Amino acid sequence: MKELDVTRMERKAMMTWNGDGIADTLMGFSVLAAGILMLFNVSHAMLAAWLPAMFFKWIKDRVSVPRMGLVSFRPSRPVKLVRLTVQVLIILMVVALLFLIILHERYPRLDAFLQVNLELIVGGFLGALVMTGGVLMGTRRFVGYGLLLLVLSVGCRLDLLRFPYVFVIAGSIAFVTGTVILVRFLRENPIPDEGACHVQNG
Repeated sequence: MKELDVTRMERKAMMTWNGDGIADTLMGFSVLAAGILMLFNVSHAMLAAWLPAMFFKWIKDRVSVPRMGLVSFRPSRPVKLVRLTVQVLIILMVVALLFLIILHERYPRLDAFLQVNLELIVGGFLGALVMTGGVLMGTRRFVGYGLLLLVLSVGCRLDLLRFPYVFVIAGSIAFVTGTVILVRFLRENPIPDEGACHVQNG
């Protein structure tokens, strides 16, 4: 009898569970909203742009669970994900520290260095964070979003665009992509009608 690859099945289940586009839509909306607020210099309301993330589970329970059922993973998986997340973040911090040390030789004054490279650092960190989330969720789309943030941040550093447009462009793409996926998911997975019982007499 062929052995079951539990890890592979678990990974496939997670990819399916995150294939409804809800995470893309909420993240895209938040990033887009943050970019618009930065364009209009409404920094005091920046926190409000990330509030939709609080409704992720609420929306998931009402959109995906009725159509797919409740997906539950092994107790060890959250521990592995947390451990992997910590390891990735440590690596990112080490790389960022080495990057700062190397560039600090060119900019001896820390304030001057931050003034020149702060937008690149913020965009690069957010991009790396999104890519990490994509790897952990098994969702390649988020890896693409993270790479897009990195590329746009480099373009901002080269004065090809303003920093708020990094968020506006990346957020718009994620929001539109998530919305398209969500609409397709709703069409292809109608809620089963459990109350109806049709009997056909021969």
